[in-house]
Amino acid sequence: MSNQEEWNLFLESLFTNAFESYGKTKESEYLKEKQEPLDVRLEQHENAGKQFLEEYLFQMGLDAERKTEFVYRQGIKDGIWLLKNLGVLA
Repeated sequence: MSNQEEWNLFLESLFTNAFESYGKTKESEYLKEKQEPLDVRLEQHENAGKQFLEEYLFQMGLDAERKTEFVYRQGIKDGIWLLKNLGVLA
């Protein structure tokens, strides 16, 4: 395994842990509660538009997840850069 692959695996592990920790917060619970009525309304629409809407929302969720992971990874890189420039890390 190359250094880049190991680094990516390490960052992925950190991101997964952070994501799981977020899932246990009050904010996450609040957002889940807010989502439930929307899920019920979606289930009530049994027409052709429902499939399109589900696919659209799924793709939007994937896009948001990719953006979040990118920003998380960039935050780690920026933090390391800052610590190096401050002389905390060699």
